[in-house]
Amino acid sequence: MSKLLGYIRISGDLHLFGKEMVRDCLGYQANVIGDDVCGMGGDCDIAVEEDTHDKGRLCVFSGTLLNLPELLKEHGKCGNAAELCLELFDKHGNDFAQKFNGPFSFVIFDRKAGQLLCCRDQLGQSAFFYSMLTNGYVIFSNDLTVLRRLPGSSGQVDVTALSDYLSLGYVPAPKTIFHGISKLTAGHWMLFHMNGGLPSLHRYWHPQFTPKQKLTLSDATAQAWSLIDKAVNRCLAVQKSTAVLLSGGIDSNLVMALCAASATPVDISFTVGFPESDYDERRLAARSAEVLHVRNVQAEVMPESWLELSELQRLNGEPYADSSIIPTTAAMRLAAQNGIQQIFTGSGGDEVFGGYRRYQAMRLRALLGILPAWLLKTIGSIGLALTPHGATGRSRLATLRRFASFLKQDTLNGYAGFQEIFSGEMKAQLVHDWHLREQPSYLETWNDLIENGTAKDLVEQFNEVDVLTYLPEDGCTKERLAGLATGVLGLCPMLDMEVVEFGLSLRRSQRVTLGERKRILRRIGQALLAPELLKQTKRGFGMPVAAWFRGPYADAARGLAEELRQWDEQGWFEEQEVKRIVDEHLSGYADHGARLWTLLCLRRWLNK
Repeated sequence: MSKLLGYIRISGDLHLFGKEMVRDCLGYQANVIGDDVCGMGGDCDIAVEEDTHDKGRLCVFSGTLLNLPELLKEHGKCGNAAELCLELFDKHGNDFAQKFNGPFSFVIFDRKAGQLLCCRDQLGQSAFFYSMLTNGYVIFSNDLTVLRRLPGSSGQVDVTALSDYLSLGYVPAPKTIFHGISKLTAGHWMLFHMNGGLPSLHRYWHPQFTPKQKLTLSDATAQAWSLIDKAVNRCLAVQKSTAVLLSGGIDSNLVMALCAASATPVDISFTVGFPESDYDERRLAARSAEVLHVRNVQAEVMPESWLELSELQRLNGEPYADSSIIPTTAAMRLAAQNGIQQIFTGSGGDEVFGGYRRYQAMRLRALLGILPAWLLKTIGSIGLALTPHGATGRSRLATLRRFASFLKQDTLNGYAGFQEIFSGEMKAQLVHDWHLREQPSYLETWNDLIENGTAKDLVEQFNEVDVLTYLPEDGCTKERLAGLATGVLGLCPMLDMEVVEFGLSLRRSQRVTLGERKRILRRIGQALLAPELLKQTKRGFGMPVAAWFRGPYADAARGLAEELRQWDEQGWFEEQEVKRIVDEHLSGYADHGARLWTLLCLRRWLNK
C-alpha cells in the first residue's frame, strides 16, 4: 500500500507535503507533480483537473481496485483509479465508492466547492487516519506512524482507547491510541469544509443481511463457488501471483484449489507451523498441496520469532495484540525469501460464511431463549465451578469454561466474553486510572450497530458486528501489517465485495448451524479438497503463547511484573495485580497467556 500524506487548512487550500518537507520530517523522498506540489511517499495514482479560474479538483488514490478494468470498460475510458474517482464523483456524488472492490483510500479536493472528501474502503483492508490541529490544519495519512511524527501531532495516550485495547487487543475505530488522532471508520467517507465548521461523516456501505437469497443449498453452493472463482481470477488480472499462504483450514485451501485451476495456475504455497501439535497445521497443508500438485514450502516458527514483535508494533503505530500476526508475518517472510511479492490468503471466510464457534454459541443461546435468565445463570455458574482455571486455550475444558461464562451474562456481554482479553472485572483490579475502569465504549457501539443493522437473526446480528468492527480493525490489520513488515501484498478473494455481499445474503442455516460451520464452503470443499481437511476442528492461525510464557519466554512474563515501573511510566497498572497474573500463569493455576501477550505487546509498543 503506497503512503498517502497531506494537509489542508480550513478556509485555506490543500497541500500535499513537498519533497523537502517529507524528506526532512519523515526521512524519505516523495513523488512530485510540477515544481512544488507533491504526491505521496509511494506510487499513488493522482489526477488533476484544472479550469481557467484555477477552481479544479485534485484526487489522490492509494490502494488497489480489483474491478478497475471492469469499471474503466463500463465507463468507456482509459486511465488510473484517481481519474476514475473524479468521473464517478461527477456522476454519482459522494457515495460512488460503493462501486469499488478492493483495498483503497483516497482524497478528493474540490477547490470550487471548498471541500475535502476522504474515503476508506468498505471492509477496512486499507487504513486512513486524520487529525484536526489547533492551528486550523487537518492532516491525514494512511500511515499512523507518519501522522504521529508530524509537527503539532499529539503524543498523549488516550486512556479510553487503552482500555479498549486491553479488552480487545486492538483499538477500535474511530479512536486511535493517541488523543487528537482518529481513524476513518471502514465503509465511511468524511467531508471537511474549508469555510469552517465540523466535518461531516457518512456511511456509504453497510452489510445487507436482508433480503435473503431464495436458493436451495445446492444452488447456493454452486453460486458461491462461481463467485469465489471469479474473485480469484479478478485478483490474478490485477496482481499476478502464483503463490498461496496455506494453513490447514478450509478457506486458504479452497483458494489454492481454485488458483490451481485458473489460467495462471498456482505453483507454490507457504506454510508455517509450531512444535506444539495443537497449533501445527503443516501435515494437513502438505497433504492438500500434494493432492493439488502444488509445491509446499514449510518452516517452523521458533520462540525467537518474538524478536519481530517490537518492529511490528512500531509499524502499526499503536499497540496490537492478535498473536497470529507472528505466524502470518513468518509465512509472508518465507514467501518473500522465495521471491514472491503477492500471495493469496483465505482471510475473510469466517466472517462471510460463518466460521467462528461463537456463532454456534449464539445459535444455542437463541434456542435457550425460552429459559428464564436465572436458570441460564445457574447453569453457567455450575459449569464454571466444574471446569478448572488452568484449562489451556484450545482444550475442550477451556471451551466449556468460556461457554459457561457466556451463559451467566446477558447476550451482549456474553458475546463480548468470547473476544475480551481482560474483562471489566479484571480491568477494575488491574488499573489505577478510573477512566480505564469505565464501561467500554465499544459495547455501546456494538449495541448501536445491532439496533440499526439489517440482521434479524441473533447469530447474524453479531456476525454483522464482526464484519463492521473485528474484521477491519483486527483481521485486516493483521494482513496489512504483515505485508508492511515483509513487502508482500496479500490477495484476499473471500473479501471480494461480490463474494461478501452474496455470502451475507444467504440464509443463516446455509452458513452456520449448531452442528456445522461454513456449510457452503464445506460443500465446495467436498469436490475440491482432501477429506482430512473437512474433518478437522477449527484451529485458526494462532500461536502457543501460553506454553511459551511457561517455557522459553518465562523471563519475559516475569519481567512484565518485576520491571513494571520501567515500562509503565504513567503508572496505569497495579503492580500486585500484574504479579498475580504472572504467578498464576507460571504455576499453571490459570491460563493468562493472552493477557500476558497483550501486556507484552503494549510494553514493546511503548518502548518504540
